[in-house]
Amino acid sequence: MVYKKLLFRKSKGDVVTDLAIPLITLIIIGVLLVATLSFVKENKRLDDMDRIGRQYMLHMESDGYLTDANKQSLISKLESIGAKSISLSGTTTSSVEYGNEINLMISCDIEIDTINMKGFTVDRQKETVNYSDTWTSTAKN
Repeated sequence: MVYKKLLFRKSKGDVVTDLAIPLITLIIIGVLLVATLSFVKENKRLDDMDRIGRQYMLHMESDGYLTDANKQSLISKLESIGAKSISLSGTTTSSVEYGNEINLMISCDIEIDTINMKGFTVDRQKETVNYSDTWTSTAKN
């Protein structure tokens, strides 16, 4: 019992050292929280782009191709979530017969937030990356 009291005894005047570890821990938790929230935000945007592409592929399956009205609607939805320089080259834009292959190819630029950690500083920057995805199915018109 005496041994435990000697081992865990605090000396007076150690307020700075008593607060240093919790303060450093809070800073590290804050940095990790900011990085996690930034990652989730960017990941959600990429999931939205995938969902929009899948939605228009379903339209294409029933129509047999990407109609002009659906093309304009697709482009406006992609622009609303931050896509720029949208290209649909390689996409089936003319009607095909039942059972033939149809393609939806989306390529665009997206501005994302990146986080760089240098020592105790966190640097957030915007970076433009290219997103491209392809969906293939068969026409069911």
